[in-house]
Amino acid sequence: MKTITKLMLVMAPFALAACDSKAENVAEEQGNAVQEAAEGKADALESQADAVREADKGMNSAATEAKADALENKADAVRTQADATAEKMEQNAEKAAEAAK
Repeated sequence: MKTITKLMLVMAPFALAACDSKAENVAEEQGNAVQEAAEGKADALESQADAVREADKGMNSAATEAKADALENKADAVRTQADATAEKMEQNAEKAAEAAK
């Protein structure tokens, strides 16, 4: 019984993907592209935050930490916005597919 359950869990994403319309698949790919681009931007912001911390020799550590934290917060916001955008794109495609039926 456990083998059957495991097999079903492994195959479920493929079965669900097969149910998506072409428009839904395109929207998902576009959403993934949005997320990948945002991840690159967020990684760059985090690298800037690391560089700010490394450049500080201890003279302005509180100000430096605040600047680095602000960069990291911006990176988090970029990721959050990209996730929301990608999710909205997929939801819109799903709604359009449902309306077309």
